[in-house]
Amino acid sequence: MINRCLLCEALIPLTLTVNTLFHKPKFLCEQCTSSFTKMDTRRCEHCHKKLAEDEIECRDCLFLAKLNVKIEKIYTIADYTPFVKSMILQYKGLGDYVLSKAFAEILLHHYSAYFFKKYDYIISMPISKTRLHDRGFNQVAAILDAAQILHQDVLGTQYRDKQSRMTKKERLQQTNPFYMKQPVKTGARILLIDDIYTTGLTVHQAASVLLSNKDCRVEVLAFARA
Repeated sequence: MINRCLLCEALIPLTLTVNTLFHKPKFLCEQCTSSFTKMDTRRCEHCHKKLAEDEIECRDCLFLAKLNVKIEKIYTIADYTPFVKSMILQYKGLGDYVLSKAFAEILLHHYSAYFFKKYDYIISMPISKTRLHDRGFNQVAAILDAAQILHQDVLGTQYRDKQSRMTKKERLQQTNPFYMKQPVKTGARILLIDDIYTTGLTVHQAASVLLSNKDCRVEVLAFARA
């Protein structure tokens, strides 16, 4: 039995044995899977940003401190390398939905299904109705579905321009676009999942809505750290 990598189309041979007979087929070759990783370098202990030589304190975290939003822990899987960027572009930008299976494989390669069971709510970062109409799917929700990870649709967002087109000051001055679609229980442990963590403003704005009037604990997982 032979599969091909969804990215590079390299052959992924599978020898049929008692041990492999009931395993799910792989969607990525070993080389592409291993390319989804983080460089071993000096980083912020909280947000995993690669720190500049003259950066004593993480400038991103200092910037976000103005929001007074407490995210307990941040997990990131890979650096936003050209390889990862092209994969996300193919998936999200070009609408290659089948790559949700590849991202699900990467997610479960780094975090077992057991990891997600400790959360009361797993929430994919929402996208606006306009972007959902244009793309046809929520990129993070599709990955969680492919990974068979139960997630809850409790958070919504209004449409806004892409954050990459704005300065940090302009982003901070924007109205928070996120809103609750349904309440979460008091004291809940929440995992918010996004595809790319850049400045962190977007996930902090989403977390601020989840934390309003609730004694909740919010953690964040992002596939790529820009």
